Amino acid sequence: MRVSTPLVLPIGALLFCSATACKSSNPEVPRLAHSEASQASLETAEEPLPTADELASSVPPAEPVAVEPVVARVGEDEVRVSELLSAWMLADSVGLRDMLENLVTTRLVAGEAERLGITISDELLAGEFTRALTELENGLQRQQPGMRLDEWIAGSLGLDPARYRAGIQEDVRRRLLAERVVRRFVLAQDWADVRVLVAETLEEAETAKERIAAGEPFARVAGELSIDPSGKNGGRIPPVVRNQSALSRLAYSTEVGQVGGPVEEAERWMLLEPLQFHAPLEGDWSAQQAAVEASLEERPVAEPEYWLWKIEMGERHPADFEPFFELIDGAARP
Repeated sequence: MRVSTPLVLPIGALLFCSATACKSSNPEVPRLAHSEASQASLETAEEPLPTADELASSVPPAEPVAVEPVVARVGEDEVRVSELLSAWMLADSVGLRDMLENLVTTRLVAGEAERLGITISDELLAGEFTRALTELENGLQRQQPGMRLDEWIAGSLGLDPARYRAGIQEDVRRRLLAERVVRRFVLAQDWADVRVLVAETLEEAETAKERIAAGEPFARVAGELSIDPSGKNGGRIPPVVRNQSALSRLAYSTEVGQVGGPVEEAERWMLLEPLQFHAPLEGDWSAQQAAVEASLEERPVAEPEYWLWKIEMGERHPADFEPFFELIDGAARP
């Protein structure tokens, strides 16, 4: 990364300039005569010349040059972090970008949780941490029966087991915060509880609608015909926030008990059944927490909810990834 350093005159040069009144070839600026009269005028001037210390303090400090961390050494040759990231980018650009996105999302979650006053109780954290460790141990036993978790962490991963466990606990805490931040974001807006049925063709969607009109439950028809994964749950999907998306417009233009559609979306045909419309939650976290926790007990946060939240957060707190690309670009420069 190129670091621009401002041009700063040496202190001695500045002192020399002031002592000689910065001689100029400009004829309109007369030279100072070395005489008793001129010396007397200097001594009686209203604004005395600055001292050396004053001049030194007026010089802006040079910008510090960032030293890039070293990740490995081969003899006297050093491998720096920009080289590692550049090689990682070439080998797995999607994975590296996802990791960076996750780090940014973690910061957004932490900031929103602090702003809203959302915290995780010690009891909830301990329970979820124990569950995470149990799942990890069970997976390990399926792959390597008889292997102890700490032995695997130290031997296979080359990590300190205590620090690894602490990292898992922190990941659990961040996940719990993210779930509450995102679900609270959804419930603090106008939202609808709906079922959907997605068909490949218009003809299939019309056939499904005819069956529902004839008296078959929407959930049963969705379970049989919908090509969307929600069909396994009778078409139930995460809360639909009131916005300008096609799904939201269809939901809020259809009355409870009626079937909306079919409408085309991404070359598929969609039917929708509103179950209930909800007003936004009001108040602070202490007033919203019970409703949010109950909602999470009913169903976990789904990926579309995260998308909505990240879009909103991206507009409120834009993330600047330029330093990352500057760092990678720096590895290619000699």
